[in-house]
Amino acid sequence: MWANGELADAARHHARWIADEVLAEAWDVAEGEQSRGVGAALLEDAERRARKSGCRHLALLVTSANRRARTFYTRHGYRHVGNLPGFVRPAIGESLYVKSWPTR
Repeated sequence: MWANGELADAARHHARWIADEVLAEAWDVAEGEQSRGVGAALLEDAERRARKSGCRHLALLVTSANRRARTFYTRHGYRHVGNLPGFVRPAIGESLYVKSWPTR
């Protein structure tokens, strides 16, 4: 993460462990800070932590209507594996993306 505090000002990040195996995170990059590397830095950090802990996959949900975010994740090697309408909130569709890598 950025040492000078810029990242904290540019994005909100919430994380919690579920059952000691799954890390649930939520990111929200401020609109004026998008396309400045903030999301890429968050994603890179999440991938680094996942690999370090031995995970072979990283899965994420994106609001289906958020075309910009879906394009961002695809550009970073994530593949769309399905849609989950009403998964988070009844009236909002979500898209599931996954990135996998071999274990060491």
